[in-house]
Amino acid sequence: MDSKTQTSNKPQKHARRCKKCTCGIPDSRLGGLFELKRKTLPMTPENTIKKKISYSAVVLTDSSRAKLLNEIGWKVPAGWEVIAHHVTINMGELPPDLKPSIGLPVEFQVIGYRQNDLVGACQVVLPSEIGKFVKNSQPHITIAVNRAGGGKPVMSNKMIEDDISLADQRGEIGTGLFSPFKVMGNIMEIPGQ
Repeated sequence: MDSKTQTSNKPQKHARRCKKCTCGIPDSRLGGLFELKRKTLPMTPENTIKKKISYSAVVLTDSSRAKLLNEIGWKVPAGWEVIAHHVTINMGELPPDLKPSIGLPVEFQVIGYRQNDLVGACQVVLPSEIGKFVKNSQPHITIAVNRAGGGKPVMSNKMIEDDISLADQRGEIGTGLFSPFKVMGNIMEIPGQ
C-alpha cells in the first residue's frame, strides 16, 4: 500500500469544536454534541422568534413570598387559590427606560391588605423610580383568588380602589392598613404561555 491509500482509509478526524465539524458523525470525545445540536436546534423561524411578553413585574423572591404568606396567609379563606407572586408594572414589555433594570433586585413595602368575596390583595409602595411606571392605580400583590366564586387576579386593583373609596366615605381611613414590612423582588418580563 502506498501512503495515499493509507491516508484515505483512516477514519475522518473531527474538528475539536462540534460547530466546526461538518461530517455529522458524532465524535465520542464530544459526547455526540454535534449530532445533538444539529438535531435539536435547527435554525427555523419557530426557534428564532422571541416569545411575546405577557406582562412586566417585580417578582417576589422565594424568601419574600414566604415572609408575605407568613404575615398575611392566615387571612386567606380555605379553598382559595394562593398566588402571592408579583407586583405588575404593566402588560407587555417593560418601558424602554426600565429595560436595563431587568433582573435587578427591588426592595419595597407592603402597607395593607384588603379582601372581598372574590380576591385578596396587599397594597405596596414601590421605589419612585419604578413606581412611576406602574400602570395600575393601586400597586399591589394579588395574594389569593376565589376561583370557585368567579374571582380573577385582574379584579384586585378595582377591589382595592372600591374598598379605599368606601372606607373614605365612612371615615375609616385606616381600614386594611397594618404595620408596614419590607419584601424583595426582581424586575422581570414574563413571557406568555
